[in-house]
Formats: sequence, structure tokens, C-alpha cells
Amino acid sequence: MDPLEGMTIPLALILLAAALFYLVLTVLWIALPFAVFGIKKRLDRMLIVLEEIRDRPLPGPRPGDDIQIPDSAKDIFSSSRRS
Repeated sequence: MDPLEGMTIPLALILLAAALFYLVLTVLWIALPFAVFGIKKRLDRMLIVLEEIRDRPLPGPRPGDDIQIPDSAKDIFSSSRRS
């Protein structure tokens, strides 16, 4: 007696697809650590650059700084106001 004798074609395709899926999953499971360790130096370098960008001061005034508005800027809209 063959255990696969009563199997229909769709069931055989499902089992074949599942076996193929687990084969691909196994290959990826084995290869992934090598890929991560292969780019580790690049990831570390990117982290350093991003931290430098984050810590860099932004141009312009910071919140809390006293901003002196010139008188010419105060009078820009004074002529357009109606009294």
C-alpha cells in the first residue's frame, strides 16, 4: 500500500509548495546571520554618522534665545493697517 495513493493533485501541490517554502526558509535562516555580520561595519559607521548629525547644532536662533526684531521689520505692516 502506497500512502500517497489516494492523494489528489491539489493536495500534492500544496505539500510540494510547503516543502519548497520550508526549504527556502531553511536556506534563509542559515544565510541571514552571515549577511548581518557582513554589513555590521557599515551599519556601525552609519550609526556614528547619524549620531553626529543629531548632535550637530541647528543654524539659526534656538528656542529661548532673545530675538531682537529690527524696527524696519516692525514697521512693515504699519502702513497697511487701518486706524
